[in-house]
Amino acid sequence: MDILFKSFLAAHIAGGTTALLAGCAAMIAPKGNHIHALMGKTYYWSMAVVCASAVVMSLLHPQQFLFYVAIFSFYLVFTGERLTKRKSADAKAEQQDWIAALLAVLGGSLLLVRGVWLVTHGEQFGWVAMVFGAICLSISLRDMHSFLSDSTEQSAWLFKHLSRMVGSYIAAVTAFCVVNLTFLPVLLVWLLPTLVGTLGISAWTAYYRRRLG
Repeated sequence: MDILFKSFLAAHIAGGTTALLAGCAAMIAPKGNHIHALMGKTYYWSMAVVCASAVVMSLLHPQQFLFYVAIFSFYLVFTGERLTKRKSADAKAEQQDWIAALLAVLGGSLLLVRGVWLVTHGEQFGWVAMVFGAICLSISLRDMHSFLSDSTEQSAWLFKHLSRMVGSYIAAVTAFCVVNLTFLPVLLVWLLPTLVGTLGISAWTAYYRRRLG
């Protein structure tokens, strides 16, 4: 069992390292060119390895939070990639989009409930679970709503794609910080990247809105 766990841990670390490098390259590269597309694909599959290995590790050494965060992280990557396939205003959500959203709703709900339970029992870490659970639930519910309505903004897919891919990158950075910055307070390490990243997404989205407006 330990050998199997260590094998998946090695894949997890390799995938995470590749994702951090490829994600950074994709964000720096001019949007729409070959390098951006290549690094984006590399990032997507690296994150797939990260999340799949995290799910397996959470089952081998039971860890609910790791399991739910893995689902949330990959949901961001998956929907970010799917948005590039549904650029046109009349593009409809497919079965895989609905299944992914429903799983994310379930995962976010369970993580939120888990967080509330931990907080009521005096566990500080419960606040982290509540924040991630609430974000996951909010995003997936909004996605399901968007599946049933038509966007009036031509570039809506681009802003969503941007926020989802950067959001998943924030998750990867958070994981790196949690593992390596153990000398800092738990809440700070878990939530600061999300706070800074969210502000960054807002600024980046505003920039592209002005540029395309």
